[in-house]
Amino acid sequence: MRYHYQLDHHHQKKFLRRTSWFLIFVIVCIVGFAGYAYIDNLNESSANTEEKTTSGASAGYFAPAVGIIRSPYFQFQANKSWAQATSDSTGNKFVYRSLRDSLIERELTIYVNGSPSLSATRVLPVNLKGTAEFLPQAVSDHCGKTFPTKQQSIQSVTLDRVNFNCQPDSTAYTVFVGLVGGSTQIALTRPNGQKAMYTIYYSDVTATPSVSHLSEIISTFQAR
Repeated sequence: MRYHYQLDHHHQKKFLRRTSWFLIFVIVCIVGFAGYAYIDNLNESSANTEEKTTSGASAGYFAPAVGIIRSPYFQFQANKSWAQATSDSTGNKFVYRSLRDSLIERELTIYVNGSPSLSATRVLPVNLKGTAEFLPQAVSDHCGKTFPTKQQSIQSVTLDRVNFNCQPDSTAYTVFVGLVGGSTQIALTRPNGQKAMYTIYYSDVTATPSVSHLSEIISTFQAR
């Protein structure tokens, strides 16, 4: 009897030992799986957050907010940094400025049925698209390069098949919009059938000036 009791007790201890090891194994597996699932979920959340942040930044950089600017004589699209300088505008002179932290970076002046006495260092040639819109080309080099010797006075030149007043000794980034085969005074037909003369003058005073803003504006310009 005592022998059977000892034998049963031995089997119980052996069973409990095996059961304990099995339970430990199961617990380790559960903890390991839970840890893996948590880390995987954390990595996925981090990746999603990074993707959303990157996408938002990309959208903000490549697709800036654009608005339509209108006057009685024309309209065009430009990013939201542009606004009319009403104090410097008149009934036939429309001044627009692109600002950054209240500092003027670019200026666009559009004269309608006027003959301003202006000169520039470059020209943006355009062809007409129909009778009321433009097809812009590439901006010219500095007009001073057309002269064999250094010039200081304003000169009338024809560059990229556009005639305009060149300021050869200026380092400013100033641009006329000019009609290919014509001049900087461009006739467009308004929706009411009347013709108007447009002179468009642009300047960029940033450290790295370019014509990109002007090209975007001109490609959406329409007579009204």
